[in-house]
Amino acid sequence: FKAPITDYSQAKKVLVRLGVKGALNVSSPGQMFIYYNSPSLHSLHPSYGFFEGGEEVLITGSNFRNDVGFTCSFGNVTARKSVWISPSLAMCIAPGLQNPSSSSLNVQVRISNNGIDFSDTNEDWNKTNNYLFIDRPEAFTVKPDVASWDRNTTLTIRGNGMRFVTSCIFGD
Repeated sequence: FKAPITDYSQAKKVLVRLGVKGALNVSSPGQMFIYYNSPSLHSLHPSYGFFEGGEEVLITGSNFRNDVGFTCSFGNVTARKSVWISPSLAMCIAPGLQNPSSSSLNVQVRISNNGIDFSDTNEDWNKTNNYLFIDRPEAFTVKPDVASWDRNTTLTIRGNGMRFVTSCIFGD
């Protein structure tokens, strides 16, 4: 049975009615159904994190509902935690991904208001709700490991997961 879809700007609560052989409609006592607009995503911040997960990701969009089933997914993996903040803002904790087959993986982030139906996939998803899982960078060696305070010295840093590193900070 597929309920008729009407474009409601706000959620609409209706009584469930059942038809018997197309002639007799009966109310189902106390059984209510809620129609609402599907959620959509506009942006993610940050739009990347590490394979072990745990990053807090702020998601802006529209039609987010503060319901028991509210949840986020990263690819096919449910977020560690999904928090509704407002109809246009949510925070989700990125899940960890086990045994990555590469040093990076793009996934689509989606929102569900009921835990079952997730926001539609968007053909242009790479620009709006794409989340990039990457290896955590780790420096093994720094050469030279001593340099003069008042001179510019070129350093060579070797390690794993360096592909996305854009800066180095020395000290706190």
